[in-house]
Amino acid sequence: MKIRLDEWLKREFDPPPAIRTARLWMNAGKIYPAPVKIGRSYYVEDGAVFRDGEQKPRLVHRAFGQAGQAAYPASCELAGKPARTAAGLLGLLRLA
Repeated sequence: MKIRLDEWLKREFDPPPAIRTARLWMNAGKIYPAPVKIGRSYYVEDGAVFRDGEQKPRLVHRAFGQAGQAAYPASCELAGKPARTAAGLLGLLRLA
């Protein structure tokens, strides 16, 4: 169920921040799931959360690790080189 953004702010914060601050948070992606504008008002999911500084890692970082290193066990290596591509991973799966 969706509730108005101002009501959500009153429930989550004491004292609630200004609606202008909440709009800045929306543009920065700090409210998850993102609020939806319906008519002149913004609505958020009932269980929405404020995520300050918690960035969702990009897919490339989840797949290969933060520093470009493989995020899978060393058993996925062939001839000492990690399989860093999808084709390489599929080749390793065929060998197994």
